[in-house]
Amino acid sequence: MYSAEQFVKKFPEQVFVHRSESNSSTLTFDGVDMMGERLANEVFSVVKNRWGGLKKISFVAHSLGGLVARYAIGKLYEQQLVIKVV
Repeated sequence: MYSAEQFVKKFPEQVFVHRSESNSSTLTFDGVDMMGERLANEVFSVVKNRWGGLKKISFVAHSLGGLVARYAIGKLYEQQLVIKVV
């Protein structure tokens, strides 16, 4: 959270930080694939509804979250006809 706040503070007009909420609590028992699907859907929804002109996405994750993020990135990449993921 600290790093997210620092990015926004330093680049308020250039950075949008979204903290995922789709895999909280016991939803982590569903496995990496289900969690990755949920994260990809959440990211797609946020980009589509709030940041249509977004050009670049970065994921910051740790441990299991890193695996989930990698899965989600693969899913988003598959949908590149709808959204460009760089």
